Amino acid sequence: MQHRQFFSSLCGNFSASISITFITAASYKEMPTKNILSIFFGADINKKLMISMKPFYNRNDLIIAAGIDYQTASNEERVNAMAKGKAAVMNNVWRTISGHAGLAIPQQNFVLIDDNPINRFAAMRRGFQVINPAAADYASVLSLFTSKLPATNIFSPHRDNYCDTDCPVKSVYS
Repeated sequence: MQHRQFFSSLCGNFSASISITFITAASYKEMPTKNILSIFFGADINKKLMISMKPFYNRNDLIIAAGIDYQTASNEERVNAMAKGKAAVMNNVWRTISGHAGLAIPQQNFVLIDDNPINRFAAMRRGFQVINPAAADYASVLSLFTSKLPATNIFSPHRDNYCDTDCPVKSVYS
């Protein structure tokens, strides 16, 4: 329910002033995934358009961004590569949007919502904000995030709480 309210708020109030990019470490195909997202978030035409027009990156894109031979890599190498790939894609999106806008948009204005601590840590290492949807305070953090939109306001939830104490720093950046 929190995801639906959050996305509805983004579509309704901020669609002209924000950018959403879908990034998944799974091998999901773009169109079927966007169709499922459209169904999940409702039949509203504005939501469908917003979903259909946004960039989408899947495992194949992350493999390229991470520069790994996914077929021969161990499971740990794959997990770490997907985290690095997500952070690299975020970095590319940030550079592209900043370049198109002709502005130096702070990396802190880019937020990764991800339940994996490795992915969150990799994004934080690049200077991006992170939100853990599995955290007990997820609803309040989403509310805080939405209150800081449009992106001229800096969103900064207690960042240190979003890299879990078991965050595998050594395995990601050793």
